[in-house]
Amino acid sequence: MAHYYDGDGNLIAEVPNASKGGMRPTTVADARKLHLFTSITTVIGDVVNKPLVNTWRVGQGILKSIESPMQPDESLDDYVKRIIRDSEEYVRDSSDFGTEIHAGIAMRLQGRPYEPSIRARAILEGFWPWFNDNFHKPHISEQTFVSPIGVAGTVDLQSWRRAFPDSTDLQLYPIIA
Repeated sequence: MAHYYDGDGNLIAEVPNASKGGMRPTTVADARKLHLFTSITTVIGDVVNKPLVNTWRVGQGILKSIESPMQPDESLDDYVKRIIRDSEEYVRDSSDFGTEIHAGIAMRLQGRPYEPSIRARAILEGFWPWFNDNFHKPHISEQTFVSPIGVAGTVDLQSWRRAFPDSTDLQLYPIIA
């Protein structure tokens, strides 16, 4: 899903639906009409091939077909549709889990309360010791930017990091995911 920002860096996820009332997702046509900035992640996602992600997605379909053989009364077309549906559901669930992890990290960096699921808690509890060993302190977290070249987005984290292990020399690193 594409993301669009206004000139002040506000995410414009929805616009009024003139024909049906209520709101609807912002489209490319809306962005052009409203002079919105396209998310840099959307631009990169449309241009850059993601071979590792694509291979993983195909692999999920193959695994689902191995785990769930064709039923005797199932046509080949129905079987393929079921495998695609099941593998896409797994990919969506994995994406949602990644979003939950991201939210947990962002909320803690911002000092806001967050109660992750049991599954996410295990990942986050392992993340913080690594983060504290490698990064000195967050500089900014979840900062929106708008660029004059026509793109916008959010920097997930910019933090001071040790230049070398056990060094006191710190360098500022942007982390954009």
